[in-house]
Amino acid sequence: MTEPITLTEMETQLEEVSLNISSIYNGRVIQELCERVLSRRVAESNVLIVAPDIEEGEIILPSSDSSVVGTTISSPVALHSLSQGHTTYMLPSSTNLNEWWNNAAKNEYHAKWFLLSYFLSSNDRNGKMIDDLLGKSRAQKLLQEATLTYIVLNVHASSIGGEQIQIAGLQAVQTLLDANYKVQLLSSSHFDEREKYRPNHLFKSQYDLKRYLSSGVAIVKENEKFEALLFATQGLDLAIPSRLSYITLDRLPACVENSIVKNSGRCDSKIELRALGQDIFLKCPEHHQDISINFDSDSSNGIKVLHHGQHITDPSKMEVWVGAKDIDKAECVCVRIKSEMKSDKFPVSCTTRIIKEGGSSTDASSSSQNLSQNLSELELSKNVESNQMKTMGQKRKMNFLSILIDPLSRSQMQRSLPNTLALLRTLNFAEFNKYTSVGPNSGPNQAALFTGLPLVGGREGIKGSASHENVKNDNYDEDKPEWLWDEFRESGYATLKVEDICIENSNMVQSMKPVTTHGGQLFKMFCFDFDRPNCLGKDMAAKHIMNYTESFMKTYNSDDRPWAGFVSFVDSHEDTLTLISYLDELLVNFLQTIDLAKTVVVFSSDHGLHYGPSFAANGEKERAEPILYIHSPEDITTTAKRNQEMWVTPYDVHETILDIVLERPHSGKIGNSIRNPFPYAHRVCLEKPGIPPEYCSMILNIQPNDKKSCSFIPNTVPSIHSFYADISSDRRPSWPRCDKKTSPQIRDEDCICAFSNYKKRKNWLINCAKPLLQKKWKNLDAEGDPLRMKVCREKYGGSNTPQEIKIDVTFRPKKDILARKRSIRSKDSVSRPNILFLEIDSLSRLAADRHMPKTLSILQAHEMLKTDGEVECPSGFCAAIFNRTSVIGQNSIPNQLAALSGCSDTMIEGSESYKRPQINIHSQLKAWCPKSSEIKNPFLFNITKKLGYVTLFGEEFCYDRSPWVVQNNLFELEADYDMQILFCQLARMLREEQNLGDMFPLFSINHDNSTNAKPCIDGRSRQEFAFEYIRGMWNAYPEDPKFAYVNFLAAHDYSTDLAYQNLGIEAYDEYLSSFLKEMLDRPDAKETIIVLRSDHGLQGGPTAVDYSAQVEHLNPFNSLIIPTSLRGEWMETLYSNQDKLVTGYDLYHTLRKLISPTTDNMKANPGNIRDSGIPDWSFDILSDPISNDRSCEDAKIPNAFCPCIEERKDFMPHFYVGHAEQLNNMFGIEIEEDSNGRFSTKKISGKKYEERTTSEKDKAVPHDMVTSVLQNTPANCEETPHRKGLVEKVWDTIDKTVLTHTLQNSQRNKVSGGLFLYPRQSLLLEQMIQALLKDHPYPKFYVCETGFGAGHSSSFFLSQNENIEIVTFDKFDRNYQLPILNILRDSFQERIVHVMGNSCLTLPSFFQKNTSHRCDLLHGSSLCPKDNIDLVYNSKCGTILTSTAMSSIDDKDVYFGPNAQWRKLRSENCISDITCFIEDKKVLKESFRFSKKDETIQHQFCFAIVTGQCTLQESHPGYLKEGSICEERRVQSRKVLNNLCQSHKIEVPQ
Repeated sequence: MTEPITLTEMETQLEEVSLNISSIYNGRVIQELCERVLSRRVAESNVLIVAPDIEEGEIILPSSDSSVVGTTISSPVALHSLSQGHTTYMLPSSTNLNEWWNNAAKNEYHAKWFLLSYFLSSNDRNGKMIDDLLGKSRAQKLLQEATLTYIVLNVHASSIGGEQIQIAGLQAVQTLLDANYKVQLLSSSHFDEREKYRPNHLFKSQYDLKRYLSSGVAIVKENEKFEALLFATQGLDLAIPSRLSYITLDRLPACVENSIVKNSGRCDSKIELRALGQDIFLKCPEHHQDISINFDSDSSNGIKVLHHGQHITDPSKMEVWVGAKDIDKAECVCVRIKSEMKSDKFPVSCTTRIIKEGGSSTDASSSSQNLSQNLSELELSKNVESNQMKTMGQKRKMNFLSILIDPLSRSQMQRSLPNTLALLRTLNFAEFNKYTSVGPNSGPNQAALFTGLPLVGGREGIKGSASHENVKNDNYDEDKPEWLWDEFRESGYATLKVEDICIENSNMVQSMKPVTTHGGQLFKMFCFDFDRPNCLGKDMAAKHIMNYTESFMKTYNSDDRPWAGFVSFVDSHEDTLTLISYLDELLVNFLQTIDLAKTVVVFSSDHGLHYGPSFAANGEKERAEPILYIHSPEDITTTAKRNQEMWVTPYDVHETILDIVLERPHSGKIGNSIRNPFPYAHRVCLEKPGIPPEYCSMILNIQPNDKKSCSFIPNTVPSIHSFYADISSDRRPSWPRCDKKTSPQIRDEDCICAFSNYKKRKNWLINCAKPLLQKKWKNLDAEGDPLRMKVCREKYGGSNTPQEIKIDVTFRPKKDILARKRSIRSKDSVSRPNILFLEIDSLSRLAADRHMPKTLSILQAHEMLKTDGEVECPSGFCAAIFNRTSVIGQNSIPNQLAALSGCSDTMIEGSESYKRPQINIHSQLKAWCPKSSEIKNPFLFNITKKLGYVTLFGEEFCYDRSPWVVQNNLFELEADYDMQILFCQLARMLREEQNLGDMFPLFSINHDNSTNAKPCIDGRSRQEFAFEYIRGMWNAYPEDPKFAYVNFLAAHDYSTDLAYQNLGIEAYDEYLSSFLKEMLDRPDAKETIIVLRSDHGLQGGPTAVDYSAQVEHLNPFNSLIIPTSLRGEWMETLYSNQDKLVTGYDLYHTLRKLISPTTDNMKANPGNIRDSGIPDWSFDILSDPISNDRSCEDAKIPNAFCPCIEERKDFMPHFYVGHAEQLNNMFGIEIEEDSNGRFSTKKISGKKYEERTTSEKDKAVPHDMVTSVLQNTPANCEETPHRKGLVEKVWDTIDKTVLTHTLQNSQRNKVSGGLFLYPRQSLLLEQMIQALLKDHPYPKFYVCETGFGAGHSSSFFLSQNENIEIVTFDKFDRNYQLPILNILRDSFQERIVHVMGNSCLTLPSFFQKNTSHRCDLLHGSSLCPKDNIDLVYNSKCGTILTSTAMSSIDDKDVYFGPNAQWRKLRSENCISDITCFIEDKKVLKESFRFSKKDETIQHQFCFAIVTGQCTLQESHPGYLKEGSICEERRVQSRKVLNNLCQSHKIEVPQ
């Protein structure tokens, strides 16, 4: 037999194929499908390919010569199949598949199961159509008898003159639908954004497919055909595995219709861990809600159908399916309402019941049930009589229930079924964490569980089982072991076996048709209809079988006859690992319907998911780690607990069931009952019978010879983006091209002008007609300023949309730069290369492959070649692409830090590092850098400037005041040139145009809507301006070394419509490739090193829920272009390092060495800038060979971002980037028991979570220092704060600290009160904050507070939400204050900034220095006579103010005494909407500054809204011009105040 072709041979042939065939047949989608499906290594895998380009007769590969594959449309699939070692059957499309199958079925050695079947027909009008190939008369028998797991077929349509259309595929698809395949859209030649057809679209009818193909013809050009590939399976897998097919974006909290999403068309999903408590998952279709069907003995046909409340009796208006010929024996029935309208949305409903064997029926409460019809009437009556005789006069045996989830690993249960896990533990199920699979898929594992022996006959052994249909067919073998349901039936049990899917012809367990008392009819019921997610009518399929099984249990629990149920859920049998989350709440409810006092329950899975994109990562290990939980009415705790720590297999579970339930002695089979102590072999995985040795190696992570290695993440994880990338850019939406247009001349009086060295921020834009500006404008050439900008409108102050924008970027040498260069050159004459550092934010390596073909072609033109052992770069430039680049953190900050400074945003484990002081105290960003005594600032801009470089820094957005950038937050930026002002002006204009107001900071402004891009400004794209800056600087300083860094945002797109998400990067590809070519053609190109890289893959937006995005995020695009003229011997090393694990640290190391080349002087004086601050774990990519076995630990890559599979414990799909490696944080959540003893779920995936109030028994003890009245207050208005437990814990710590520092009575009397004394104010503040956070437009919520006191209010605010930060003003002169401040910093991740000193002075000073600081809530004190006034003066309108509670709001200092602060604020119209409340009386248990112990107090407090009339303009420039925005904010705040409880309000003093 011929050996499988190698991967290299396959890639070579695929390159030849790609030149000859349409992209849908050799595109990324089909290649990724092949990688996903054909890498599923299962025994005896086979592939069937039927195509028009195959010669007559059957060709079987690899037995035949692989050269017959050729370069045809079927070649990509054939080559992938061969490379994976599959047996490949190739047939011409003229084959009659039924006849071929008849002959094949007679050959016992011929394949009966095909993993992938690929059906193609000719696209020409005279050729054989796909409808001929897959018509019923030619293919039905094959589909009925063979097992075809996945099917791909082509369909097409074209115009044949006039309005006539020729369509191929309608009959073929109908054949598949009739065979219960789910047909989906895989790939398409064109895309029409106006239609609903996106990847994974589910075609349920010929009508829908016809509509799709017809709409495609409408958009094709003349003589073009509209083509598509469809994917079909009887299972639940998607065509392209994407969680977005199960998630509704408009229910994502971050993607609701707020102004930001509306204006940009973009959002960031930011789904929390396990997606708990978020109403995001697709529901069963609504059109099924208004129909119901029930059994009705009074109706002539035995059923009653209601549609929209109307009783439907006309048979012509509905299609009815009944589970048995005789309605009186039917256990399930379904109805579909017909419609004269052409549609694929027909309402469906199903219901079920149990008909007791020999007795009456019991209805299931909602949806589905069954009865076997495999026995004749005589056999049934005999069986009933026999069973009754067996149970008479005997003690009733225990019932048995097997709940099997196929498949599910232990780790996936933590991710997806947290409530179920919590309930199993609460109900004291024995948990076996060393339960291990004995085979790769369902067959061997379920055979071991249900027969106690290995599967006989491999995959074909199922159909030959004695249990299958109880029919003695050709495959029948009387010597095969019995399955448990047969043994239970023979022991007198009523039996049931059901699963929630329709798979009619699988040679695995899913299609086994066992003879059980109940369940046979449900098999067909699930074939009646299907909708996503896995629905039959309005309910999940799983709910139908739960209702049916519950009815079964109730029926026989009231009888003397014991029962045994076998329930299987296959919702997890799909490779996005999403549907399993739907079962959590259903399982919690179902488990509580079981009478555990009489029932042995085995809750298990057969294996973890054994295929799909994640299988190549941790999937293979998780496959071997299924779940096992056992409950028995008999106390087996002692032995079970001991056996829990040992290795267990399905063989042992089988023996346990025989032992405990059927009370059989040891069978002599492989397993051992857990009721008895396990033998020694169970202690060692490799010695445990039944466990394959390779499973032990995976589970125990045994590496051969303890050798480290790095198996890099998979190369081709299927991505939704590939669907769009495969379509030619002229056949789908694209960004507009920018053309120079002639604009009408507008007077300078109607224009505003800007230029980049005009430093006063308030006057960036001023009237162009002003003499001062015209004089300045003329002097720009002399000053060397590069930017001049003019923005004109028809009438200044009129329309917000500019009529004309002129932007000129012209560089001329600056005098100060030339002088600095002369000074440095006099001391240092070293020649240094230019560094051009181009960073494309959020671009993975695979995304670059998909969307940047022109740029990659530039790199390929300068590819490094190795010929006869010698590395050469024929073009004079060496382009190196580093395919194994890894991120070192989640977002731009850590990855830019590594590349630009050698630092990290977290402590670098295993290295000596120090925490750098923050430049911006309000930023949450931190940096740890390698220790060095020689260099205080390792930022590349600092170093290059010292070395004489001319520097340019650029971001394609206005980063001013942004908390999410490195520059000016962690390192002060002192670049010679900066693109900042250009993009700030563009952002300012757009903000005005969209009437957003300055509540949206400039850094948050998106420059266009994703579906309506407007990139053109002054005749060119916004993406081109950076190139103008770079080109200008290179031209202006030809003799000087230059360092330019620009971060491009073309790929940083969070569009909700994925058809538009990559249009920006595709447009940028044209500009970048053209610019690179230009730079490489320059004379100074031989002196320039180009860095072209990304910081990480896309880490946000809708696609962050997909595994493809999570994998791609770890592997950013990274390349270098180096001229061969660079001195030194580096080419061999660079060539070798292209395939090594590298990070931004290595790039930093390399650049540091390049800009500081070794000289004789440096060799003599090693203490110099060359090596200082460079991470000692990093490599110079040009001179240091990197080891093949370099690990993430070596490279200082945190485990959560490590791309090496060997070092990962959790590399499976999650709901957001960065959620991996958090299994330890996924403990089972608490599950609550109500007064009726029923447990309810705490949080459920995909279901909106309403916070529950704490139950009475769980309420925290009231704060020790007061007599609390919280427990006695009315509901809604006075309920206990939700986070009271956390607050109490911190407050207790505060009290202990105060007590420690105030042991003397004189010190105790100085203790002030605090928010803990005012429970009503605390509660209202909590309600208010939660309401404000819902519509808060910023990532952070800032509280500004005067009077830290003992920190009670600060800790209260910080505990409300992890995004709340606080600035607190106080003298901090009490000895307990600073210790408490440190406690809060540790407890709340340093989210608190303190300003020490007299707040009368420090508060105004703080806001003068920090004009950008925003206060979202004000909390004033009584310590300074004007601190409330100062807070209001420095806050925007709409901000809510409250102050400390006082004994009366007529007090003299704070509220409404004659000269009190609130009275002054009200009189000056600084505040409005004043609302005041009174606390309940309480007795003090301690003495404070204002009252003594045992006194009764009853304080009062108020809320108000800042009007903005008194806001200082120097604090918020331009703010008073907001107008409508200000009023909008006040309205929002007014709603919040009005929604507070109405009781306990008091009158506001006049």
